Amino acid sequence: MLLSLCLLTLASAFAGEHSVDPTAMPGPVLATLASKYSGATVSSASTETEDGVQTWEAKLTQGARSFEAAFGADGSVLEEEEVVKATDLPPAVQAALAGYAGWTIGRIEKSVTPTGTRYEAVLTQGKQGQEIGFAEDGSVKEVEKFKHHEAE
Repeated sequence: MLLSLCLLTLASAFAGEHSVDPTAMPGPVLATLASKYSGATVSSASTETEDGVQTWEAKLTQGARSFEAAFGADGSVLEEEEVVKATDLPPAVQAALAGYAGWTIGRIEKSVTPTGTRYEAVLTQGKQGQEIGFAEDGSVKEVEKFKHHEAE
């Protein structure tokens, strides 16, 4: 029992995200970086194991665009994520955000996965905050509430 507990604790310690040298990423990931993101600069890389599945993430700059891309060990692109402006959102998402009058819009991210595109907006109002996930059609897919500590 004690050995199992020690192994579980050790596994948990290694389950988080770890920085890696970008050149140490698996060959298929490097091949995808070279083909799909030709000319991009990798500023940092990391790996993470969650539920026994190892993924790789790179922070990239390609021209004026800065974004992150996550990969499977086979080189498949699992997600691209970048910060966007409210004016860059599809009209349906802009309209949905307009329904949050009185809330301050903070960071907005665009997330593209093999299953579609999603937008996540952080909204604050007083000491309340929420991160809302929108589909491209403006429908709300997820709401995560949190406490917001205003600067005094």
